[in-house]
Amino acid sequence: LQLHSGLTPAEQRLVFKKPPKGVRKIVLATNIAETSITVEDVVHVVDTGRVKERQYDVRRGMGSLEEGWVSRAAAAQRAGRAG
Repeated sequence: LQLHSGLTPAEQRLVFKKPPKGVRKIVLATNIAETSITVEDVVHVVDTGRVKERQYDVRRGMGSLEEGWVSRAAAAQRAGRAG
């Protein structure tokens, strides 16, 4: 299942439904998702180690989301949130 702002609210709610017996829910997320939602029935988290951060380019006069690697401190914090 995907979860992003381009989906309808009904499509977004599918992520929160309990999966059928014998089916595992796997979550791959960026730091943007991890600060925005809580998915109650997650048992394991696969951390990709990636992060999206807002950057501002003074030369071009515009902002963007840039992808990079998570810091060690942030990785430790993510692990703590995952239980």
